Amino acid sequence: MKTSLKRAAVLGATVIGLFGLSGGIAGAAETPVWVLPGVDGGALIGPISQLPTQALAPVYDVLTLLAG
Repeated sequence: MKTSLKRAAVLGATVIGLFGLSGGIAGAAETPVWVLPGVDGGALIGPISQLPTQALAPVYDVLTLLAG
């Protein structure tokens, strides 16, 4: 009985820890992109971040048209 409670406690702590570590991912756009220590690459990467969305927009439009 004690072993199963220990396992449940360890599993719960692990799950809470993993959720805690992944909680900062949603704010990734606000954090700088470090190319080298002290060099922020966000100004260089920012303009091209929408490139995949813009490149796939015609494909999405065709699929939406075909789906009805």
